[in-house]
Amino acid sequence: IDISSRKQAEEALLHSRAEYRELVESVKAVVWRATPEAAFTFVSQEAESLLGYPLEEWVANPRFWVEKIHPDDRAWVVDFCSWETQQLQDHVFEYRMLAADGRAVWLQDIVRVIPDRSGNKPQELLGVMLDITARKAAEAGLNLSKQVFDHTSEAILIADRERNILEVNQAYLGMTGYAREDCIGTR
Repeated sequence: IDISSRKQAEEALLHSRAEYRELVESVKAVVWRATPEAAFTFVSQEAESLLGYPLEEWVANPRFWVEKIHPDDRAWVVDFCSWETQQLQDHVFEYRMLAADGRAVWLQDIVRVIPDRSGNKPQELLGVMLDITARKAAEAGLNLSKQVFDHTSEAILIADRERNILEVNQAYLGMTGYAREDCIGTR
């Protein structure tokens, strides 16, 4: 009976591990573990799909993450993550990494800092990286539209279906002599 109970427990553990792995691998995000120095000890399969580097490279090179951060973001990202980690603070931040094909991929990195037994030093980092490249492109397009809206010489007024004014540009204000506060929300 003791042997069969042990066998059942081992089978249950194997089944549980398989379900966990299936769950981690099915998420459209990079699930990862790392040392406090940001050396990966585990990355999910999505890491290879997203950035194109073999999984082995992520864990074999202790400086992989730092080396693949976009050069324009590298200094502040490393400083920010290091500071938050040393403070034992969970943190969320957005930055670019370079994919194997040279593309810049925007990521939102959600990091949990696990303290050591003393509670005074970081022991491990756990995290999830989400691809936010499409969102960043949409934001850039929106910013460009806003710049065109603000700097065109044509007067533009935006209103809803009830003809309530939602926004006016600088050209409209210049032509009418009104202040923005006098227009927004009126009919």
